Amino acid sequence: MKLLWAYLGWNFIMFIEVVWLMIDISAGARNKEEIYVIMVISLVVGATGLNLYSKYMSR
Repeated sequence: MKLLWAYLGWNFIMFIEVVWLMIDISAGARNKEEIYVIMVISLVVGATGLNLYSKYMSR
């Protein structure tokens, strides 16, 4: 059950980043590349963290 909350929190963070990207694009897309980098880092760190957390919880 704790893994579900971690997953939902990660999805919430990703949703905020998508909204941030949409707002930036509508305002002229000045920081689009930086937001893409942050989103990729969040995806990699989040997926790795969830994987490690699930392995830890299965012990």
